[in-house]
Amino acid sequence: MLRNLLAQLKNGGFKAVETFARKGSSENPSGSFEFYLKHNFKIKSERDDFPLMRLEF
Repeated sequence: MLRNLLAQLKNGGFKAVETFARKGSSENPSGSFEFYLKHNFKIKSERDDFPLMRLEF
């Protein structure tokens, strides 16, 4: 599902996508910190237990 969404955004002309992820817990509706790291997102900024993650296309 994430791969399809990212492909659509990239094909739609977006240059990047960002999301907040939760460290140390999978109880984040949009996905855990580890999930986004596995999908090549990088930490844009640290915010307590919810870092802002970014993926450049």
